[in-house]
Amino acid sequence: MNKIIYTIQSTTHALHSRLDSIRPAVVATLVSLVGFSGAHAAVIVDLPDLNLIPNTAGQSFELTVSNDGGGVDVTGIQLNLQVADGGAEAGGSTDGPSITAVDIFTGTIFENNNNGLTGGIAVPQIFAGGTLTSSGTVQIPNGSSTLASVTFDTTGFSSGIFTYTVENTLNGSMKYTTSGADLFPTFGSGSLTVSPVPEPSTVFGAIACLTFVGFRFRSHHCQQKGNRQKSS
Repeated sequence: MNKIIYTIQSTTHALHSRLDSIRPAVVATLVSLVGFSGAHAAVIVDLPDLNLIPNTAGQSFELTVSNDGGGVDVTGIQLNLQVADGGAEAGGSTDGPSITAVDIFTGTIFENNNNGLTGGIAVPQIFAGGTLTSSGTVQIPNGSSTLASVTFDTTGFSSGIFTYTVENTLNGSMKYTTSGADLFPTFGSGSLTVSPVPEPSTVFGAIACLTFVGFRFRSHHCQQKGNRQKSS
């Protein structure tokens, strides 16, 4: 019986020793994984709602990416941008403003470290392009930074509201590449509202109307005040 107890104790001691030897590696791995997912969860691409002038080309806007955590090292980007369902040219049913240019370099983290653009405008309402760093990594900084500049053309459209997105496009969602797994930001889609700019005469008319109403209100108020003073 003593021999059996001694054997069990020896086996238990050996097991504890083995666990002690691998525990630091397990803890380090868990910390690494938590830090990795935390950094990725902080990256957000929330597209703004934009107002476009009807039947006008060359309307450019800046898109941004925000990072609420520490800097995130990446090795490249694949930017997939789509208006509505891609339009008839992509097999969709909703025609909308065209994407005529997308700049993923000027003012972005890839401006001084890239191997050129791969891909581009596939059909008028779809852009699918990206780049890799020419060496090493670049960092998505804390706070807001430029994601890309995009130019729209509303020729043929006098009014309408259209969605545009970088998530679940016909080419998939936009992503950053890293030295490990791909990084997919948290996404928010935006809208493109095509509406006429009010004519100057309409604006001036509205201002004149408000001025007249204000004058009448002030005159009426002063008259009532004068009547109260006389009666007292």
